[in-house]
Amino acid sequence: MTISPLPHGQPPTTTSPQLGGAVNVRASETPPKRKRARITTTEAKSAVSDTSASDIAPARHAPRNRPWIAGLANATRFVLKRTPLPVLHAAGGVVGRLLAATANSSRRHTRVNLSLCFPDATPERRRQIERRSLSHLARAAFELPRFWASDKSAIQNMVRKVHGQEYLDAGLASKHGLLLASAHVGSWEFLGLWFSTLHKTVGLYQRPRIKQFDEVTLAGRCRFGGRMLQASSASLRALIRALRRNECVWMMADQVPTKGAGLWARFFGRPALTGTLLPRLVSHTGAAVVWAYAERLPRGQGFDIHFFPADADIRSPKIEQALGAMNQDAEQLVRRCPEQYLWRYRRFRRTSDGTPSPYQR
Repeated sequence: MTISPLPHGQPPTTTSPQLGGAVNVRASETPPKRKRARITTTEAKSAVSDTSASDIAPARHAPRNRPWIAGLANATRFVLKRTPLPVLHAAGGVVGRLLAATANSSRRHTRVNLSLCFPDATPERRRQIERRSLSHLARAAFELPRFWASDKSAIQNMVRKVHGQEYLDAGLASKHGLLLASAHVGSWEFLGLWFSTLHKTVGLYQRPRIKQFDEVTLAGRCRFGGRMLQASSASLRALIRALRRNECVWMMADQVPTKGAGLWARFFGRPALTGTLLPRLVSHTGAAVVWAYAERLPRGQGFDIHFFPADADIRSPKIEQALGAMNQDAEQLVRRCPEQYLWRYRRFRRTSDGTPSPYQR
């Protein structure tokens, strides 16, 4: 698997390129205790200069102020938070069927992605995944107010079974911090919220375009002590500190970085612009990596949590090899539950050869 650098050039791999500068910390070595809770001057400068904040999530302008949004959001949340999960999922299923039956951007993007990622599948199979994926998209929207209004015990009681607990336990026992990697599969919002009820968690998020949505989002995601950070140099330093304190950092590995950031790696056999933050953090801190997703169960019965280990090559000092392993793991996660992947997400909107986006009409 080969990865081509962007026009700006590939970062050097002889030192810890983006987050490490000239500091070289091997995964098998425990950093000195006096350095675990602070960032050295060299590391701070390297985090700012080498790792672009845009490599985490697309840059956004300051959110617009829409006061009426707050009232509408509160009214919607008031109704939905008192609605049982089976009813919410049933309503989402109805909306999902409407999305699948009418012309809209979600259906169009879903079809493009399925044709790119499953070219050998039958049209009937792709159509089946399309309908189910759009239904889960709607269910994700309906269930969110219920999550953000539920207390800790209610969130924990929504989990029916945890698969692969041994992989999580091994990662937590490493004492180098844990990178909980995921993709847009199942209920990623529930996964992050549930995990924050059990462990100290730091997550990255993309700021909504509207100020009131930003406030509601932060209040919901951080209600059990978890922290959400926007992409910035200060956030990068905070992630390193959290891992050195043996805390957990939750990351979505299938986010598309902005133009001019990231490297190209294959995802479902196609070149995909891929953020390098996760393997850089692994290389710099020696953190353990565990993949996870929350599978949405039928008829609103709750969720199953799945953990599985990362490919060993994600720890490779060669960034190309590490990125290839990361995308391979992300693809494996999607293949485990393809009907619950967010196929409307424009993962291939940036092309390596400069051709138009496949999502253009």
